[in-house]
Amino acid sequence: MRLRCYSFHSVKGGVGKSTLATACALALAERDGEPVVLIDMDLTGTSLGDVLKLEAPRWNAEHPVLKALEGPSDGFSSHEETMERVRLRQDEELRGVGAPPYLNDFLLFPAPERVDIEDADPVGLLWRLQRGPEALRIIPSSALPRDVEAIVSVVYDEERTAFLQQRLEYLMEALLLLYRDEPSLTLVFDTPPSIPGLSRAVLSLALRLGAQGDKRPIVPRRALPYELDNAEVRWIACLVATLDRQDRGTV
Repeated sequence: MRLRCYSFHSVKGGVGKSTLATACALALAERDGEPVVLIDMDLTGTSLGDVLKLEAPRWNAEHPVLKALEGPSDGFSSHEETMERVRLRQDEELRGVGAPPYLNDFLLFPAPERVDIEDADPVGLLWRLQRGPEALRIIPSSALPRDVEAIVSVVYDEERTAFLQQRLEYLMEALLLLYRDEPSLTLVFDTPPSIPGLSRAVLSLALRLGAQGDKRPIVPRRALPYELDNAEVRWIACLVATLDRQDRGTV
């Protein structure tokens, strides 16, 4: 299977990185008709879910937010229903019961090596764009204050770079399995506006997996996930250096 990856990076916000990542994902999904997953890794504030009309996966029964990561069973909620469910994440009394899952939940889950704890199923993270291409799915991040507060230290923590890379490897492996009957899969990463932490984890993945015929595991003498190791990976990392309109008066 061919795995095409595009990651968009910047050293500050306001340069159009998220706009370019979204436009890239839309264009590829409309052009080829093959599956494209846009992964919103900008967990520092504004989320693609704030500006795009997204529809969250729906479940037959209401579950706590992490239980919902088992995967959807009843199609998708409308955009209006999705917004109502998003508000449940802020309700302390309900504790997020029935709220849709975000990338935040997946990244904060235990590592796959923790056999004593059942891991999340990333398939349950796949939202769709209202009236968007059927080939396109989006994994949004949460910009709710409580969610940002819980994960912002992880986003910039250099010591967690290896852990984050493992989580992303597991996510990529799960998506490869989900779309294994397709000739190719494209992943588009919208990363945080900085290079340390989470953005560095994505760049490290690009260097380790995108090398022609020379994929490398994060730990020497340890194998990569099987599907990821056997996929033909092509990775393009883009540094967006557009001038921020808000800064023009000072340049």
